[in-house]
Amino acid sequence: MQNNFADFQISQDPDGARHAVSPELAVTVLPDGESKIFHRNAIKKNSATGETTHLRALVAELNGVRVYIMGGHIVVTTQDMYL
Repeated sequence: MQNNFADFQISQDPDGARHAVSPELAVTVLPDGESKIFHRNAIKKNSATGETTHLRALVAELNGVRVYIMGGHIVVTTQDMYL
């Protein structure tokens, strides 16, 4: 199985600020409303080769607006995206 994701360490401060940190990037969501930070995972299988790939995105959400971070690709949306 091939892995295509950065691993983020997720934490929360006592004041409610949420953080996700990887060796390349740090993401902070301030407590300005309803907020979340989580990983979205997917396993995709290539039907031609049988190879599977594990995908992971970091999702930071504030008041219904989601930021999906997948390596160097960042998407901002209110939609619930699938990888």
